[in-house]
Amino acid sequence: NKGVEYSVDAILDTGAPKTEFSDHFLMFTGFINSIDETIITKTGLQTQKYDTIILPEINICNHKINNFEICISRFEDSWGIDALIGLDFFRK
Repeated sequence: NKGVEYSVDAILDTGAPKTEFSDHFLMFTGFINSIDETIITKTGLQTQKYDTIILPEINICNHKINNFEICISRFEDSWGIDALIGLDFFRK
């Protein structure tokens, strides 16, 4: 049984230790049921991590990983991205 495939607008951040996905994107794709509206981005930060989930499969630049843990984050709206790909992705 093959799942649904989504395209993601992402930034590759070699300074980020963990991969983060936007809570809005994760809710749109059905990976989470709701967004915690009480989470706000702290002054001076553009993302705010607040939980984690396991994605059953992720494929970026032809590098596929199964059961990959990511952070659920609130992104600064001006970024216009769905994900921030961290070093953990390339260490797998």
